Amino acid sequence: MTAIATILVAGLAGCAAPVDGPPSHHTATPTTSPTTKAADAAGSRVPVGCAKLLGAAALAGLAGAKAQVRQDEHSAPTNLTSAAQLQYGAEDCVWARGGDVSDTTPGAYLNIAVAPDAKAAFQTQFAASMSSPPEFPHPAATENVAGDQSGYWCVSDSDLYALGSDGPSNICDAEMLVNDYWVSIQLGDVVTLTRDGLNAGLATALTQIASGLKKAGAPPLQWPAPASAVPSFCAASTPQAVFAQTIGGSGRLYSCEWNSTTYGERDFDLLSGGSWAVSRLKPVSPNDADYGRVAYLPITVPGVPAALASCDGSTCDAYLAVGTSAVEAVYPDPGATKNPGLLAALATAITTG
Repeated sequence: MTAIATILVAGLAGCAAPVDGPPSHHTATPTTSPTTKAADAAGSRVPVGCAKLLGAAALAGLAGAKAQVRQDEHSAPTNLTSAAQLQYGAEDCVWARGGDVSDTTPGAYLNIAVAPDAKAAFQTQFAASMSSPPEFPHPAATENVAGDQSGYWCVSDSDLYALGSDGPSNICDAEMLVNDYWVSIQLGDVVTLTRDGLNAGLATALTQIASGLKKAGAPPLQWPAPASAVPSFCAASTPQAVFAQTIGGSGRLYSCEWNSTTYGERDFDLLSGGSWAVSRLKPVSPNDADYGRVAYLPITVPGVPAALASCDGSTCDAYLAVGTSAVEAVYPDPGATKNPGLLAALATAITTG
């Protein structure tokens, strides 16, 4: 075993408690008829697709007349969080006005998530979502415009300027419960649209989405993923989700890290039951990540049925199917020759706990 592989295995015992993870509880079991069946595979269980959530006018009012679809229920998972969402059966929809930050096309980045079987999770988080904390004050939320319970708020340029922020010109959050569906709407990267216009747009959007979900009825039962607990390699309780966009990780998605004075920091994410996703992944790294600048390519790792890696000579980001789990590892690039052996050692360490 290479020196790096040895350090990798030896350091696993130092995993810290998970950070920034999804909720520690599963949502309430839905009331279903005797004919309700489980979904056949991982994927959205929401009976209203992204294209039908909003009419053209409502979509243009939030994302702009030239908004482009960036993600819908047919999109491949881009990371373990989106894989967890599909495994749970949530629907994540993204539209963007197009262009880079210098583009002046009116519109915004619009993310709508709909999570089935989520009433309990919504009720746990709703009050906090609508509150105005001292570190991020915003205008009072407008509540109960649609659905069984709802609320939304927006901040503007002047609000953010007072906080010393150079973030997007508007940020909005809307949350709604419709039967057992939790709907979350996030808006950012806003150009030209006013806060008043966005508030009106959110009210219209919530009304339309609520109407569609009410008519659609109950979803199929959750697809039974092949494992119910993450390996002990990185297992611990997880924090609560704050949006429907992260509910899929409940009890299944975990993060940990450890440090080596010789080889630096290693970060790991594990999705229990998520091995199915590795062969379908089309990874997209976060904008502020120091990895993922090089294309992700399949890599042959002994004992691992599916693996992808992006290595740029400094840092590697790799996804592995290990048993029934999907694993993401971020670590210093050991070079193309040593990388398969290092990842095989990691897979063995995860399997043996």
